[in-house]
Amino acid sequence: MSVADAGDEAAWVLAALAVALCAGLAALWVIWIAPALMAELILDVALAGGLYRRRRRIETSHWLSAALAIAAGAGAGAAGAAYAPGAQTFGDVLAVWHGTS
Repeated sequence: MSVADAGDEAAWVLAALAVALCAGLAALWVIWIAPALMAELILDVALAGGLYRRRRRIETSHWLSAALAIAAGAGAGAAGAAYAPGAQTFGDVLAVWHGTS
């Protein structure tokens, strides 16, 4: 390995570290400026993960259970939209329900 090759390898390592540092700082900045957004994302991930695990356990011949779960989710969304017409998120619906909005 020549000195030029070692320098190129070091440049790639430094570039990768700089990208990782920037990504980490960007993630922290988003958390800092938008805690409500992060709370919504955490709720979405938890719900999606639970529904996905449940869907994997349902046999393909029992498609009706999945269809009913989707219909229930759509119904909950429609009810939230009717209850709080200006709400953009589930947190907004809860804020209207609690009277804080």
